[in-house]
Amino acid sequence: MDLLSKLSKWKKKSITKGELETLLGLHSDADLFPVVQKAVYLGILTPVNKKVTNGNYLYPIHMKYVKQLRSILTIIRRN
Repeated sequence: MDLLSKLSKWKKKSITKGELETLLGLHSDADLFPVVQKAVYLGILTPVNKKVTNGNYLYPIHMKYVKQLRSILTIIRRN
């Protein structure tokens, strides 16, 4: 997963929706949504619930996420 390698190099613990778009080179919510949902499902990213979503009902994406370093390292070691 391309997201894993990029998040493992990300220095901060949290990442915003805009930073994810820039990091992955995606410009629409429709493109970003499946990537973020898979990362949340795998435990790589955890949404910060205090931050609101983007307001899109079809592709609701939180505005901020916390990366889970242990999950990232576990998945990288398995592969």
